[in-house]
Amino acid sequence: MTIYCHACGSRNLRPSRLQLKDLVYLLILRYPVRCRNCRKRFSVSIFSIGKIRREAEARRNREEHEEHRSQAANPGWRTFKDQP
Repeated sequence: MTIYCHACGSRNLRPSRLQLKDLVYLLILRYPVRCRNCRKRFSVSIFSIGKIRREAEARRNREEHEEHRSQAANPGWRTFKDQP
C-alpha cells in the first residue's frame, strides 16, 4: 500500500517530529508524517513508518548518486590534483 499526501498527492513524505498533541494519536497507533512538497502534516498507521523511512533513505541515496554522477560528467569540474 502506497501512502500519499492528502493535500497534494505526493509520495515524498517523511516522519514528523513528535509533539505533545501526538500522544493521543500514538495511543491509537497513528504516527505524524509531513509532506516534503506542500509541508502538510497528517498521521498514518504506525506500521507504515518503516516503509516511509526506507523510501526516504532510498530517495536520499538516489539524489546523492545523481549529484556525484553530474559532478563527474561535468567537463568544467576539476579535482584538486588538476589545479595548476
